[in-house]
Amino acid sequence: MNDSPHIRYVSGIRPTGHIHLGNYLGAIRQWKKLQEQGDSLFFVADLHGIHSSGETLDTLSTLRDLGIRNITIQSDFDSRHLRLHARLMHYVTLGQLNRMTQFKEKSEKEAQTAALLTYPVLMAADIFHLDGTHVPVGNDQVQHIEFVRDLCDRLPHEPFLKPEAVIGDYPRIMSLTDGTRKMSKSDPDDMSRINVTDSADTIRSKVMAAKTAMSLSDDTPEVRNLKTIYRAVGGSKEHDRWKLFKDELVELLVAELGAYDLR
Repeated sequence: MNDSPHIRYVSGIRPTGHIHLGNYLGAIRQWKKLQEQGDSLFFVADLHGIHSSGETLDTLSTLRDLGIRNITIQSDFDSRHLRLHARLMHYVTLGQLNRMTQFKEKSEKEAQTAALLTYPVLMAADIFHLDGTHVPVGNDQVQHIEFVRDLCDRLPHEPFLKPEAVIGDYPRIMSLTDGTRKMSKSDPDDMSRINVTDSADTIRSKVMAAKTAMSLSDDTPEVRNLKTIYRAVGGSKEHDRWKLFKDELVELLVAELGAYDLR
């Protein structure tokens, strides 16, 4: 008899329309590994923001093409999910939510909406509803998992599982045109990002046009970013010429992303 506790990986991603390299290296690649290790439930988190149905369905379709199997849409959860969310709100104080680091940081860049403030409560409802035991997150989400664990401790009468954070070593991928800004789908310049649906030729043109410096040894945000991407997709050589470096980077990116036949 196997007495090992059942493990279920649970994680969501907001609808992004076109999924880019930063999304892929930051979450999706880890999902692919985790789903081979045990039970997993992934979802497109369309309730964590205002998104069109087209964006949501495009994201779902692309994730399936990328090999993510057990995935659904958050708004398709049964009605118990939102009832649970409403009930949890009664056990959380404004002080707790105001102390969330991510809320403070995002409040400096966007409107302080009730949805932004209560994001960790909806996250808790997601995890509890899906009986998640392990949640893959980046370092910026660890505080939210601690919040969920604390909420679980304060509700011992509820049949909630206390989740553990699975902290991934996610590389921070920046824009190809400005190494001080994160790669983003909202950037109006498509040359600033590599979409997972880009053709091999498009990937090449974007890498070749990416902002650099005079030398590979220059310590600029753009050089550091390209080296981060290079290492993240398996690069290990020490190049001293941009042409050779970028040629290999293109090959590695196409090999990493091209295997999913999205062309």
